[in-house]
Amino acid sequence: MTFAVGEFVQGLTRSSAPSSPSRMQAILKASWVRRSSASLEMDILKKCEGLFGCPRLYYSLNPVDNGIPTSNHIFLPTAEEADNAERLSGFHWTSWKKASKKTPSPTPMPQWSSMHVHVHSLAGSSLTLFDDPMSLMAGILHAVLGWLNMLQVGALHRDVKIGNVLALIPPVEMENLFSVNHALLGTKCDEAVEMEAARLENLLVKLGVGRNVSAFISDADSAVEWSDFPGPRSASRSASENFMSAANLISLKRNQPHLHTPMDDLYSFFYVAQWAAVFRPSTDHLPLVKGLRDSVSGLGRSDGTNELKQLTHLNPDLRYGLFLNFLGPVFKDWLNELDTLAVNFGVATRGETDVAKLRLAFFATAYRGVGDLMEVIHKHQDSLRSYQPVVVDLGDTPI
Repeated sequence: MTFAVGEFVQGLTRSSAPSSPSRMQAILKASWVRRSSASLEMDILKKCEGLFGCPRLYYSLNPVDNGIPTSNHIFLPTAEEADNAERLSGFHWTSWKKASKKTPSPTPMPQWSSMHVHVHSLAGSSLTLFDDPMSLMAGILHAVLGWLNMLQVGALHRDVKIGNVLALIPPVEMENLFSVNHALLGTKCDEAVEMEAARLENLLVKLGVGRNVSAFISDADSAVEWSDFPGPRSASRSASENFMSAANLISLKRNQPHLHTPMDDLYSFFYVAQWAAVFRPSTDHLPLVKGLRDSVSGLGRSDGTNELKQLTHLNPDLRYGLFLNFLGPVFKDWLNELDTLAVNFGVATRGETDVAKLRLAFFATAYRGVGDLMEVIHKHQDSLRSYQPVVVDLGDTPI
């Protein structure tokens, strides 16, 4: 929800509140989070303040802290737990009787949660509202750069989906340009990271990325401090399977542990872009698009992706609308780059236990994945900019 905020309340956990009580828009976001990581989202949002593609945090607070052990997980097992009868049997707790060393609880205690509220800048809207393919891809890139900024300060988002990648129409000027920064690696940065970082800086210039942002990445309630590598991160996953990477989906369905990596989030950005292109309101009346939507939002996601990859603006099939025909070659090239990168990432990390090497692989892969997307956009930018909406006899809405 979007709220018009005038004067800001004093005495809360503050970050960079506005210096004057001028009328403005802000987002109030409330969520139930684990008590063990209650301040993590606030810490991440603070670190990302002023960074390109990220919102600015104004306030964080706990509405109530009365000491009562409440949990929103008591009747809400995860998907993995719900599919496992043995684990599901553990969802019966004596909630009001504390266990002691002499009389331990026969079942695991619930995961206590508390509500946290964050007030931050940037009131976004749906990516489906972009009028042309180039604007959509520019918005996706800006959000990806925001995600990369988050990774550079030590956080992996892990919940990239259509509701967390939001459009800014018109664009908003950020405080800072995007800056490549691998200081997290310290003196252990290697040649591969340096090479990908230099490539990224060159592409920022080639694409003319300035201060204006047309989309951003929001929320950090599923984020982790990735550089610590505590182990497989499958205790909680995004509930939006439509946007999960194939590797994440497979491990979920097989109830296997999964170390969430930059590859998972990069694939999620691809599926977010695909969703935004397919669910544009102006194509609601096109029968083939309706079928395509069923595919990309259901079990046939890969079929929908393959269908999109066959489209081209060189000989457009207007039954899908012109917008999708212009994006077909972009999606095809982008997915090819992701698949190649995923293979290389697997070769570099499979079975690897050296934390320093894993950190290097994460950084190099993130830089490479973002650079690959920028190369694809640069390759197709002339054709994307040549898009002109048309009206066909299937309806009177420009497509």
